[in-house]
Amino acid sequence: MTSSSADTPDPVRARQSLTTRILLAAGLWLGLAMLAGGFMLSFAFRTAVERHFDSRLSMLLESLVGASNVGGEGIVSLYRSMMDPRFDRPYSGWYWQISAQSEQPFRSRSLWDEELPVDFGATYSGEHFYVAKGPEDQELRILARDILLPGANRTYKFLVAGDLVEVNEQVDSFNTTLIWWLTALGLILLATMAIQVRYGLRPLYKLSKGLAAIRSGEKQRIEGHVPREILPLVTELNALIDHNEAVVDRAQKNVGNLAHALKTPLTVMANEAATQSGPLADLVERQTIMMRRQVDHYLTRARAAARGGVLGARADVMPAVKDLVRVMERIYNTRGLHFFVDVTAPPEQLVF
Repeated sequence: MTSSSADTPDPVRARQSLTTRILLAAGLWLGLAMLAGGFMLSFAFRTAVERHFDSRLSMLLESLVGASNVGGEGIVSLYRSMMDPRFDRPYSGWYWQISAQSEQPFRSRSLWDEELPVDFGATYSGEHFYVAKGPEDQELRILARDILLPGANRTYKFLVAGDLVEVNEQVDSFNTTLIWWLTALGLILLATMAIQVRYGLRPLYKLSKGLAAIRSGEKQRIEGHVPREILPLVTELNALIDHNEAVVDRAQKNVGNLAHALKTPLTVMANEAATQSGPLADLVERQTIMMRRQVDHYLTRARAAARGGVLGARADVMPAVKDLVRVMERIYNTRGLHFFVDVTAPPEQLVF
């Protein structure tokens, strides 16, 4: 004997898990929040790095202006070094240049034989930042400013440039670290939410076990303390169980009353048929005997159901199965049939 298909879990219903739905929804919003936060942090870090980079360019430009002078022949020169060895190393990514229209620019050694792009048609009364290609296709951020040096009869364009690869490397390193940390934080938060959801849904698991105990006959009602949120559900389930017991009890009483009401007329009919002779009397006697057996059978079942309770009545099925097998073997002993008994279902699934 095996359990019915109603006891097997439905895979469609199994996929509709509250825990899974809550975690999926929370994970989706958490992922979006992490993504938005990551973009904001990355943007803020890049902005801070670029500001620091621009601040360095401004200080270098001030140092370049302070170290510049104009000689008697109107030639610009530096009376002191820029104090940064990168300006002396060819194509180091850090450059300075002093340009005047129609003159060869005065530039750092790091530029070697290259020049920084200059727009002489523009006027830079204040600091002006722009991005341009430099030597060896370097992406340079250039700070330009128009300066009129003492003793000069023209305005010079002072330029200081730095390779943006430093900014990009810092931002890339920060983004890599940020991704790892946000991923770890997201996994920790998801695990924490899973624990919270499991803890929050524990009363529902206890409620499921309580219903299983009622079904198996261990309990008659759902008992114990429950949270306020599911107290109405527990109250309604207990009321439904009580109502079911009342309905079945009335049905059992009606069956019993009907059986008792039929037994007396059947007894009278059987006695009258026994005192008569003939085919009709024999037919009536046989039918009344059959009807009395049916009434006694269902009356016995009603009494047994009343003793066992409405829900969760337990029964040892093995003796009944063995008796059934013996009867079937006697009935079909001439056909060479063999009967096998397989009672492998768990006890909680063998409840009637």
